[in-house]
Amino acid sequence: MSFPAQNGVVLPVDASALGSASREELIALVVMLSEQVSALTARITEQDARIAEQDAVIAELTEKLAAATATSRTSSKPPSSDGLRKPPTPAPTSRRTKTGRKPGGQLGHDGAALAQVADPDDVIDHRPRACSGCAASLADAVVTSIAARQVADLPENVRLAWTEHRIATCVCECGARTSAGVADGVPAGVSAPVQYGPRVRAAAAWLVAEHYLPIARAAAVLAGLSGAAPSAGSVATWTAAAGDALAADGGFLDAVAAQLADADVLHADETGLRTAGSLAWVHVACTLALVLLSVHTGDGRRGRAAIDRAGVIGNLKPGAVLVSDYWAPYFSYAAVHALCGAHVVRELRAVCEAAPACTTEDGSQSWAGKMLHFLESLNAEVRTARQEGRQELDPAVLAAKVTTFEKILALGHEQNPPPPGGWLAASRRPKAVNLLLRIEGEQKAYLRFARDFAVPFTNNQAERDLRGVKLRQKISGCLRTVKGAEVFVAIRSYLLTAQRQGRASLVVLRELFEGRVWIPQLATT
Repeated sequence: MSFPAQNGVVLPVDASALGSASREELIALVVMLSEQVSALTARITEQDARIAEQDAVIAELTEKLAAATATSRTSSKPPSSDGLRKPPTPAPTSRRTKTGRKPGGQLGHDGAALAQVADPDDVIDHRPRACSGCAASLADAVVTSIAARQVADLPENVRLAWTEHRIATCVCECGARTSAGVADGVPAGVSAPVQYGPRVRAAAAWLVAEHYLPIARAAAVLAGLSGAAPSAGSVATWTAAAGDALAADGGFLDAVAAQLADADVLHADETGLRTAGSLAWVHVACTLALVLLSVHTGDGRRGRAAIDRAGVIGNLKPGAVLVSDYWAPYFSYAAVHALCGAHVVRELRAVCEAAPACTTEDGSQSWAGKMLHFLESLNAEVRTARQEGRQELDPAVLAAKVTTFEKILALGHEQNPPPPGGWLAASRRPKAVNLLLRIEGEQKAYLRFARDFAVPFTNNQAERDLRGVKLRQKISGCLRTVKGAEVFVAIRSYLLTAQRQGRASLVVLRELFEGRVWIPQLATT
């Protein structure tokens, strides 16, 4: 007998037919079934390979779509890159918690309201001419009260104050002729028949470095507000001279670099700056009291070579904490590392938005939502403890937090099992997996803020100090020369450090142009 088959596939056989089949017929059936199993196995293997390939393509396209729709909320992109269009996703609900305080200034805070002065420069009396009731003249009426209303304004005719320095020359009995100099009270920089003084020069440098105005516009503002009319070339010369004074050997920049190297907690970051037709990199090293910006071009302009040229991170004292984002060159230094929590929170939020039902208990990437909530709540707990004057979390509480952290990581591994043979290179792994593995590998760096209250949760300090670089580029465009970029970051370092230590920008700039470069006092926190 023969067994029914269609297209080489054996059809179901009745049990009674098998009972009456001969040994040869059964052997033939087994052979047919074996061939059929082999063919189906090969087909399934081929389909599995095709499905895996399609899954990889889908994952790649999903990541590209996520990157194309990334915003400042879900990545390290600046808010200025979001554009003017409304984001495609609904605006997230505020993550702020209610404090019970009313909006606006709080009771007891230091106000800055405009107040009347006791001795105004000018007083103008205003009398009503006619009665508002019967229209009678009030020329001889008795004044019963006066309401003083003061107006603060710029003088109508702003003019420069001119000072003439008469440099005497004397002839000694020995015949030598000697003219008065700096040691005799002649101000530094008074060397020509006529020149602008340190206040005008300071104002010009202030407009360029503090308000990011182009050179020509800074000159125009000075002319309009003060009556001074320096040329654009003069303003450029003044700012260059300021940069040179700050960069002098043993001067301001060297002093700040030395003090930063002795810091307990140091923040570091970098950003790009278009300079001389190419991309340069500006690095910042800062604390709560000191700021040092440096610009680098050429080979290694962003990596370790650029960091070493700044002369801070490579010279940190043992045990110092370096707060940064997750960038490999920073981790090549033997410092105690702390990673920015704001960066990882944005990345976790991006995973949540890309994965379906991520924030639910059974979501495909629910670990990311749990980790996001964990880090934010732990940061709030540390902030509260710090405000209460505590120096650390209770050891038992901290141990419980670490256990929770590790459980979330374990959940992440359950939701992202590795393929047969293990994970491929980072560039070929899903972003969620890369993030999971990074958080796991840098657990101590991400939780440093909870173990050491001197370490902040974010690296916002460094990012704020770099913001002026991006504003300068947006307002005035690129810098034409590397020298111009070096001058700009030197003056920015000077002004930011002065502001941190309670000094006014115009005052320290005036001192600089008077030949008295301000050097900050030792501050390592």
